[in-house]
Amino acid sequence: MTDTTRTDPSARILPIAPGGEVEFRLSSNDLRIRAVDGDQVVIRSRGNDDLERHLEIQTGADYIRVLDGPAGSWRLGPITMRTGHNPDLEVDVPRNVRVAGRTISGDITAVGLGASSRWITATGDLRLGVEAGPVVVETMSGDVRIESGAALDVTARTVSGDVRVRAPRILAMDAATTSGDIEIDAAFAEHGRHTLTSVSGDVRLVTGSEIRVESSSVAGDVRAAMPHRSEGSRGRRVVTVGAGRVLVSVKTMSGEVSLRPGTPDAVPPTGRSPMPEPTPKAARSEVRWGPTVAGVPVTGESSAPDPEAGPDNEAERLEVLRALERGELDVDTAWARLAALEDAAFATPA
Repeated sequence: MTDTTRTDPSARILPIAPGGEVEFRLSSNDLRIRAVDGDQVVIRSRGNDDLERHLEIQTGADYIRVLDGPAGSWRLGPITMRTGHNPDLEVDVPRNVRVAGRTISGDITAVGLGASSRWITATGDLRLGVEAGPVVVETMSGDVRIESGAALDVTARTVSGDVRVRAPRILAMDAATTSGDIEIDAAFAEHGRHTLTSVSGDVRLVTGSEIRVESSSVAGDVRAAMPHRSEGSRGRRVVTVGAGRVLVSVKTMSGEVSLRPGTPDAVPPTGRSPMPEPTPKAARSEVRWGPTVAGVPVTGESSAPDPEAGPDNEAERLEVLRALERGELDVDTAWARLAALEDAAFATPA
């Protein structure tokens, strides 16, 4: 397909077939993407840099790849090091194309995307406004914020970055973080698989769905600010709101899990607004797990021991957590050891 190039060296105009893919593989460049009508991709340097000098752009009938160019780079064995300038980019893409972005330290902002997208950063932040999915994101320390005006599938992985998602409905959710927080403000589809995992970060759910939360926690608290029924004991709770038609699985080690009422499932939000900032911990009014009357929790915190709790193995739990923090155990091994302690604690005596 013909490459249409403006006389301005800081901009390129490239045609792409409907349903094609635009991919970015960059290092420290900040990237702003806007979905527009049409069948052309427009790439601009925000600093009026010569794109041909700083970028490599590969094209085909149904793909465009934007890569770091050779300027100011050198190789050391299999590693390419860049010492030159990395221009920040503004890009217009057709709404019906797929988008993929990969950066090391550059931030990515995208607005209005109408097809599937996937994103990877090391330390860069992701701010995504999408109208369709699925959306797949992975970061090391970068924060992830996703807002959508439509139902959405989301897969998110971070180490220390926070994950925040706001949408009228989540069709399926798989989010995991080590020390970052997870906040979901959405209704949950009844037949979707919804799994949230955190080692030390907090998990906050703001939803109008009638959910059943199956929570597994080691040292974290579980709180709710809505009428609910709870079953189980320390470490393993099943929390049911309303008829509990939607299953949400939450697993944490030391993070808190909290539930707050959101927009009713049957009435999707009519407009978009910025995702609310998390409520400061000192100002929260949720109710800790405790006694209930007719399924409604009794306000206040009880210091009475849980009669259903198994043998006390808190010292062993804490030692596993400390070993994880010291890097002596990986997450999977830590979970296996904690699960074994739980099984021992709640096993029925012979």
